Amino acid sequence: MNRKNGSSSEEKIYSKNLFEDARSCTVKILCRCERTDSYLEKLIDAELKNDMLNDFDKALLNEISHGVIRWMRRLDWFLNGFTGEIMKNVCLKSEMH
Repeated sequence: MNRKNGSSSEEKIYSKNLFEDARSCTVKILCRCERTDSYLEKLIDAELKNDMLNDFDKALLNEISHGVIRWMRRLDWFLNGFTGEIMKNVCLKSEMH
């Protein structure tokens, strides 16, 4: 870090677009999917139209997104076995994940 003018490589990293890589785009999609109950496929398709991601990043985004949803459903199934009912309280469900 250059102490005289206060600039550093970290500041350059944070000044870039937050959602420019596959992992951060996946987080954005999953948060939006959970928050708005949107269809995962539609959110992924909209993000895949983004020219900032190459083909490998697009494939990674798709795999991570589907994998997280798949494991969340499996966890829901597992947790419902302990509670004996479908967990309808989203806050409680989010805390248990």
